Formats: sequence, structure tokens, C-alpha cells
Amino acid sequence: MSLAIRAARATLLALAMLGGLVAAGGCAARDAPLLGSDIPTVPGLESTSARQLDRRGDELVSGVFSFHGRIDDEQRLFDRTAALFTGRGWTLVSRERGDRRIRGRFEKGDRVCDLVIAPNRIDPAMSVATILVELMPEPSPAP
Repeated sequence: MSLAIRAARATLLALAMLGGLVAAGGCAARDAPLLGSDIPTVPGLESTSARQLDRRGDELVSGVFSFHGRIDDEQRLFDRTAALFTGRGWTLVSRERGDRRIRGRFEKGDRVCDLVIAPNRIDPAMSVATILVELMPEPSPAP
């Protein structure tokens, strides 16, 4: 087998392994911002879907992102994720805690992000989180 073919195979194998790591939610991919934006992921959870995406330049202005994984302490995970948001210039404007979830709202410019962390009390490994990003609604004109 020629040296060029061996090099090509090695490159393809490395790319396949990297693709598998990203698809499997490897640590580097798991904790990176969403699609290279200023919106963090939920640390330690695996991204399972992204839909209704829209961009304005480098900014995500619309999207619904779902995550799953083990959540043993939802308050600690919320605080850790909120710190990532504020570290990227977002402001926490509200937080509410129910018996089945924690929800926080973050604002930055004309965008808003809702973070919902919902632990599964029966099987913590099947817990979920969601991030919804959207543009703030336009104010209604005064009569």
C-alpha cells in the first residue's frame, strides 16, 4: 500500500473519530457555546436537538436547543449555567423555581434566552434541559 493511501486512510480515520466524538457529545463539544455563538450550552449535558434556527451575522436570534443527561442537583447546574451566560454578557432578569423545574430568563441587547432545567426524580440520568433563544417582541405603538 502506498504512503499516500496510508496517509489518506489515517486522515479519514482521524476525521471519523472526531465526528464520533462530536456526535456523542464529547466534553469539548458538550461545553462549547451553541453553534459558535455567545450562548452557552448546559454543562455536562448532551445536546440532543437544535431546531428553528436563525442567525443575524454571528448572533443566534432564534432557536430551540434540547439537552439530556444526569442532573443530581438542579440548583447547582442552574447556577453554573447562569454563570456561563453572565460571563458572555447576558443578564439574568428572572428566575422561578417550581417543584419540577427551574426556569431563568436572560437578556442581551434585543435577544432573550429562556433556560429550563427539569430533573427526572425517578431516573436522574434521564433529566432534560432546554434553551430557547428569540428576539424580543417589538413594542406595540402607543395609541
